[in-house]
Amino acid sequence: YNSNHGVSTHDHIAKYWSAQAGIVSVMVDYRKSPEHKYPVPLQDCLDVLRWCSDQIHQLGGDERQLFVGGDSAGGNLAVASCLKARDDGWKGFSLGARALRGMILVYPCVSRKLVGELGGSYERFSRGFGLSRQTMAWFWEMYLGRAVEASLDAAVERYAAPLDAPGMDWSGLPPALTLFADHDVLYDDGAQLIERLRGAGIPVVSKTVPYPLHGSFSRREDPA
Repeated sequence: YNSNHGVSTHDHIAKYWSAQAGIVSVMVDYRKSPEHKYPVPLQDCLDVLRWCSDQIHQLGGDERQLFVGGDSAGGNLAVASCLKARDDGWKGFSLGARALRGMILVYPCVSRKLVGELGGSYERFSRGFGLSRQTMAWFWEMYLGRAVEASLDAAVERYAAPLDAPGMDWSGLPPALTLFADHDVLYDDGAQLIERLRGAGIPVVSKTVPYPLHGSFSRREDPA
């Protein structure tokens, strides 16, 4: 899943992976907020993921080797899609949980609460590093239709901001490959997500790239 900017900003990444790894890349042109707020984008992603589970062979893909991934908002939707599919008992997935082999998460955005916290990556990189605390607060408001300080219904929080959901069960998810920029307000989102996944016994391979800012992944012509 691409970030919230649209397929055009990430098309070169999908093409690169397809060419270099010999895989089938499916880009999800999910409907965007604020016109289409949560849960519409998540539902769009789930619909495409289920379609891939049953029909990816039509494109030369293997339904036994599905990976789901995204950067930033797309990373949020990738995690949420896996959580929702698991909670729904993998309904609509021809091979059940075995269909998903991994998650690829690039500086995922998975917490609203971190936006308002003092200290941490939101404090260190709040100004002058591209993506700011203020901008992230606005993004969350556009996605959910309420200020970042407002409380969320537990059922909404579970998939909209899974890192904030009390008692979240992280077991049963596929292994994760994570990539972070170390000068990014979302750095702590990723770091805490890794802790939760590993704490639930989920294998995680993580790499932090020194110095780049948020969004650097999609700006690269060669996203190796």
